[in-house]
Amino acid sequence: MSRFPRCLFAITLYAVIPGLLLAQSTTATILGTVTDSSGAVILNARITITEERTNVTRTAATNAEGLYTVPYLPAGAYSVEIANAGFKTFLRPHVDVDVASSVRVDATLTPGAASETVRVTEETPLLQTDRGDINRTISAKQVQELPVPNRSFQALVGLLPGVTPPAQTFTSLEDPQRTSFFNANGQGAGANNTQVDGVDDNNPVLGLTIYIPQAEIVREVNVSTSNYNAEFGRAGGAVVNVVTKGGTNEVHGSLFEFNRNAALKARNFFNTVPQAKPAFNRNQFGAAIGGPIRKNKTFFFGAFQGALERQASTQITSVPVDAWRQGNLNGVPNLLLYDPSTGNPDGTGRTLFPNNVIPASRIIGVASKLNQYFPEPNLPGLINNYVTNVPYSYDGYNYDGRVDHTFSERNQLFVKYNYSRYAIAQAAVLGHTIGEGTVGNDRTHTASLGYTRQWSPTFLMEVRAGYNRYGTNVNGDNVNDPLAQT
Repeated sequence: MSRFPRCLFAITLYAVIPGLLLAQSTTATILGTVTDSSGAVILNARITITEERTNVTRTAATNAEGLYTVPYLPAGAYSVEIANAGFKTFLRPHVDVDVASSVRVDATLTPGAASETVRVTEETPLLQTDRGDINRTISAKQVQELPVPNRSFQALVGLLPGVTPPAQTFTSLEDPQRTSFFNANGQGAGANNTQVDGVDDNNPVLGLTIYIPQAEIVREVNVSTSNYNAEFGRAGGAVVNVVTKGGTNEVHGSLFEFNRNAALKARNFFNTVPQAKPAFNRNQFGAAIGGPIRKNKTFFFGAFQGALERQASTQITSVPVDAWRQGNLNGVPNLLLYDPSTGNPDGTGRTLFPNNVIPASRIIGVASKLNQYFPEPNLPGLINNYVTNVPYSYDGYNYDGRVDHTFSERNQLFVKYNYSRYAIAQAAVLGHTIGEGTVGNDRTHTASLGYTRQWSPTFLMEVRAGYNRYGTNVNGDNVNDPLAQT
């Protein structure tokens, strides 16, 4: 039996001056410069940032240089409203903000009444001039709709420049989440850092990912491969930030099922007729729903996913023929079988068993008990004479829940929890009794909390705390052990 429970607890605290800040790992920043039509900067212009799906609002004001910065914004679609006495109100709706991005919205105010609004609907995209890191964002649509193995976002990381194709190196018995490892810009896989909602998500002993969010709850995946902020600490390769979905003012939900089965699979080279075709059936199904608990204030999002897999693999091995089980090895070419009870201790002087036959009285109890459990050969010859389809089963269940709450414009909180459980069984080519089959029962618990507090226009604090627990219990699946009665 092997059992590896792991508990990780981390708290991260940031106290920052917004004018000097770029976006943190799970959030983003909107910033810009406000001027009048002559090009002069405008002091104390009122900036109102509103998330269009939740109607949660943040405000700021321009400084003496006409600059404003609104940090710690969750990824989403925002409207930016800028107003000042004696000028028409500037409105820029549908500003898409990705994780770990700094989006610049500059405004030129024109003289007029504040009740008049100048609505800017399009703006020519510019190069990213407010950040020095190299990063790419994988959207929720890509994660959910692209045909990737197990619907895991990790498979998409390999599409980014400088990243090798992800590959799984652990068995599903010890890693039921099925971590995909990759190298970024020549760095080893251990140099990467994966975070979910700003909380470390790495097993420090095995190096695998503790919790891989199901596709339905992924809001965005941001991958930084160079020049990222010092907050990421130990990372030398890539920093993978996964942000999960929260609820909105409207109720949204989904149901899904994906199926793969043997009817659409070809036989492999060793699986020839009349050998039965290996079984394969994989169902991945679930549901997700999110909406308001209290409009404009409190929101929820919950999801469930199940993955049931039944398959078999064709394996070839060698088993003893009937004569061997009786001690008769006369049919083995070029074999000289000596009686170990004769001759000298150094092996000299020993005599042969007549006709290479071991007397029944000389076959010890362990061998006599094991022989009856070997399957009969189903292929000709003395070696590689047994072929069979070896079954494998996988049952995985994931439960996710998240609540976001806005106490006030200056205080926001989110809490998220995931529980996952898995049951995996890998049978053996020689069967349950004498084979080397294994079974695994795994559990993961992950929880995260994020709190943002704006103490003043120039002082803002974010606290993130996380808890991860990963436990695996792997055992042999032998039943009715024949040696226990020896």
